[in-house]
Amino acid sequence: MTERFDTPTDDRRRDGEADVGQQSNRRGFLKTGVRAVASTTAASALLAETVGVPNVETSIPDVRVPFHTDEYAEPFTSARITDDNRIVEGPGGASRSLRVTVPEGDHYGTAMDYRFLESSASEPERLHSRYSLYVPPGLDVGGSGKLPGPVGTYDTAGWGGRPADGTNGWSARMGFADPDDADGDVLLTSYVYHAEMDGQFGTHFEWDRDGNGLLESGRWYRIDNYVRLNTPGERDGVVRGWVDGDLAVDVTDLRFRDVDRLRIQEFWFRVYYGGDDPAPAEVTFNFGTLELRTRKPTELPLPR
Repeated sequence: MTERFDTPTDDRRRDGEADVGQQSNRRGFLKTGVRAVASTTAASALLAETVGVPNVETSIPDVRVPFHTDEYAEPFTSARITDDNRIVEGPGGASRSLRVTVPEGDHYGTAMDYRFLESSASEPERLHSRYSLYVPPGLDVGGSGKLPGPVGTYDTAGWGGRPADGTNGWSARMGFADPDDADGDVLLTSYVYHAEMDGQFGTHFEWDRDGNGLLESGRWYRIDNYVRLNTPGERDGVVRGWVDGDLAVDVTDLRFRDVDRLRIQEFWFRVYYGGDDPAPAEVTFNFGTLELRTRKPTELPLPR
């Protein structure tokens, strides 16, 4: 059953993001040597092959959340709804969408989770998520934060400064960051807790291929994110993402797990600002229909 809270709540102890001293803005990525690709081998592979966007238009999603009515939280297995989550008219030519706001001085925008074992017989090993994202005109994120993505934390490790070691948990959420001097208003990232992570916090993979992960304000984008867990103990895990059908990140040598019992436990539809620092000003995104698919995608050539 979906939980609902009509007033803002302090979720920090459960989410564990704000209580562990993390600093994660784009300048911090650069100073600590963010891994834009997982290895020299992976970098060569990016240049050598074309990866197609999943062709899912004719398939039925395992989960579909249209974000058109006030009952949008029903498909999730848990949801903490506040006044900062509203179904609104538009914007940008859309009929209706979910507006998620992180208030100035706060961390939390929304927290809705889909737990697979509460709705199906097993936890998958791959997940393709798709949703529409609108960046409002004039948005200045001023730092960085988290966007939706799959996790297998099992309430043990893989988020909030709880390092993954291959046996205790993992996560591969998306993120957003201030692109600094690069063209665009928002830079997309993947924020991954994996068995070979360096230090207490996850690895940031910038969606930097051909500039496709740099988003301009005042328009809608289609976001596709694909995560496939590795063969236990092997370095063949995948994080792959597209913006409007154009490949933006492709990491193919991740080691999420060393044991088969770690699977994709949940999809976290969460928007969080930080790190330690709260939002210096209000940060708002709009979301269109969310779709989750657990079957292997058919791939088409990228548009030229």
